[in-house]
Amino acid sequence: MKRILTLILGAIAALSCSSNLEPELVPQTQNQSEVQVQSVELSSTSLSLLPGEKVTLTATVAPSNATDNKVAWTSSDDSVATVSYSGEVTAVSPGFCIIFATCGGKRAGCDVAVIPPTILVESVSLDKTEASMLIGESLLLNALVLPEDASDKVITWASSDTDVATVENGNVSALAAGEATVTATAGGKSATCRISVRAPFNYGGMCLEAISDGTIFISNPLQLSIDYKIDENDWITVEKNSISIPVNGGEKVWFRGLNDTYAVAQGESSKSTIIRCDGGDFFLYGNLMSLVSGDDYDSEKALTGEYTFFKLFSGNERIINHPKEEIELPATTLASSCYRNMFYGCAKLTRAPKLPAKALTEACYASMFAYCSSLKELPEMSATDMAEMSCAWMMMGTGIEEVPEMPAMHLARSCYEFMFLECTELRKGPSILPATQLAVYCYAGMFQRCGRLESAPVLPATVMAYSCYSHMFNGCASLDKAPKLPALELAEACYQRMFGNSGLTEAPELPATNLEVMCYQHMFEGSIHLEKAPILPALQLESWCYANMFQGCSSLNYVNAAFLTDPSTSYTMNWLEGVASEGVFVKNPVASWEVSGPHGVPEGWTIFQ
Repeated sequence: MKRILTLILGAIAALSCSSNLEPELVPQTQNQSEVQVQSVELSSTSLSLLPGEKVTLTATVAPSNATDNKVAWTSSDDSVATVSYSGEVTAVSPGFCIIFATCGGKRAGCDVAVIPPTILVESVSLDKTEASMLIGESLLLNALVLPEDASDKVITWASSDTDVATVENGNVSALAAGEATVTATAGGKSATCRISVRAPFNYGGMCLEAISDGTIFISNPLQLSIDYKIDENDWITVEKNSISIPVNGGEKVWFRGLNDTYAVAQGESSKSTIIRCDGGDFFLYGNLMSLVSGDDYDSEKALTGEYTFFKLFSGNERIINHPKEEIELPATTLASSCYRNMFYGCAKLTRAPKLPAKALTEACYASMFAYCSSLKELPEMSATDMAEMSCAWMMMGTGIEEVPEMPAMHLARSCYEFMFLECTELRKGPSILPATQLAVYCYAGMFQRCGRLESAPVLPATVMAYSCYSHMFNGCASLDKAPKLPALELAEACYQRMFGNSGLTEAPELPATNLEVMCYQHMFEGSIHLEKAPILPALQLESWCYANMFQGCSSLNYVNAAFLTDPSTSYTMNWLEGVASEGVFVKNPVASWEVSGPHGVPEGWTIFQ
């Protein structure tokens, strides 16, 4: 026990002595021996591989004495490419991924594109190896590239002669007569189609082109010889009482003949060749002189047979205007009634053909387009010399909205009579009707019942004729201003019902002092907006001269009349019937007549004398 205690005390004493000595430095070697990775580089930064191909990447770690130099390999998309622990890259399927090499917190990547294997084109074929086309036509060629999974299926198209035919994406356009070879190429293989282009048959004469399947019927009571052909087929000659031609949609039927007329008038009856269409609509176009002069249609300009085309298309509601081609009536020398009733009731026509004749003949255009209700365009009226009834009823009941200038100076009986009767869409007439000497019935009823007509032409004529202006603007409810009427010498019934039931708010001056039988009869009847009558300077009356002149003018409240003749049913019958209940009547101070009521001064009116 004592010995143990002695040893402990000795040890304590030794430690006390050693605490007074300098401490000994011991080197720290553990952290100083670790070397950090500074970078990782790969032997390739991009690869392009086919599926199944393998490439080994090498990773270089810097510095070379880095403590941790173990490289870890990964792929951003194992479905595209995988990588082994040693850096071996295996392409799996087409696509893109990145192979990463990571070491000591540093990383490098290699872009890997796996591309599909190249499948070569084995063949190219076209659905047509040859084709026949007309100038202006188009054709779509379809190309087939095999195998279906070929790598390069892009087709290049080419034409051997682009003046004849061009091609774009298989669409062939025929430009001119000739031949061209169209080639389709893909992957070094090609196929061809021989294209033959020809000009379309274009007879130029009268043509009916079927828009859809239909039938052309020709009534031929005179058994005239008529030729027709469908497209480029042979001409067929018929001489029957009736002809029926079935036509497929798109087919063109051409007509020709050597007949100077297609109708004969026999007293009150007549026999006419009439062409009608049924089942579908037909374009009508071409030079109709081919019916008269056959193949010489282009040089013939004269119609010699009366009633040449009388009623030819009358009532044909299936013919319409072609969008580009025109109906041609080139004759400059006309025969009597040559175009009379030619297109009567052709409700789908919208354009009238040009009419170049300068000198007209009797009834040549009479009722030519009557009741063509869709007709909107009237050609230039170039005629300067009229004939009896030459344009009578010509445009009656059509849909025209404006009338071109009408330069005729030499008029004839009934030449324009009822020409625009019931053209309810007509708003504007010609600016002037320049003739200064009129003819019997020349303008009678010309614009009657044109309810939308807003302006009347200038009327400079000073030489009147029987009924020359009779009914001219009757029923023109939108016409509020009358043209000047300068004539000093009148004719029998010259202004009869001229402005009846019109929209006039002001009457024209009537300067004539010498009257004629019925000269002003019914002239303003029913013009309910007219408030003031024109001054009537004539001293002597003629039979029926003022009869019904202002009848039904319910707003009329002022009349200034100089006549001395006693008013009676023979002169002024009902002339002021139905006017305003109160008004002023200015009477010639030397007039001695005292007639009240509708034949004289209306009841309730004040007389100034």
